[in-house]
Amino acid sequence: MASRREKFKTWENVFDRFTIDNIRKICQQLNIPEDKIMPISIGKEANLFKASSPERDYAIKIYRLEACDFNRMQDYLRGDYRFKGIKGKRQVIFSWSKREFINLRAASAAGIACPLPYLNKFNIIVMQFIGKEWPSPKLKDWHPKSKKAKIKMLSKTCSQIKALKKISLVHGDLSEYNILAKDDEPYLIDFSQSMPADTLLGKELYLRDIKNISRFFQGIGLKKEEIAKEVSNI
Repeated sequence: MASRREKFKTWENVFDRFTIDNIRKICQQLNIPEDKIMPISIGKEANLFKASSPERDYAIKIYRLEACDFNRMQDYLRGDYRFKGIKGKRQVIFSWSKREFINLRAASAAGIACPLPYLNKFNIIVMQFIGKEWPSPKLKDWHPKSKKAKIKMLSKTCSQIKALKKISLVHGDLSEYNILAKDDEPYLIDFSQSMPADTLLGKELYLRDIKNISRFFQGIGLKKEEIAKEVSNI
């Protein structure tokens, strides 16, 4: 079996030494064997992995310190009164990661269907893995069996948005790319842009979330009136 040093050497083309060292510490803490870490996706700013310990499966999201859009992150953080005076590229990225973690924690505590957050360390978030061997499909790849299933998915998605609103939180990036369809149930993911609903930017993002959801369901065959009926309950 390859040594720990040799195993993590393969990560060097993706992550800096600081991140690799922290991945190693997390694996030790959660009893995750190094051969049980599998890449899932590569985003513009973060990589997502499935990691399995003897106890459970995890999703590990790692923000790349050299590839993140620092200016965009900083602009969003400035609009969130929970994060003030954040300066320096690394501190902005660490705060961005922390914000996603606390947003997930607030959402899951309110009973919203989303990954349970387990751990946050600098630019790394460890959370519940939604799926079985592979992640559940995103809504964009979901194939509903009937019109009834479409309306049910829309209704439950609107209920999730309403539940977020009750705890004064807006998802901020809700679309068919950030909802998983697990057994025809919506699970909201990627809470990095989520912020308090009473902020100016929060109000703007709330309207965008509604617009994106309405657009998607109209695109898969629901009528405007049917969508409006469900959205009006938010």
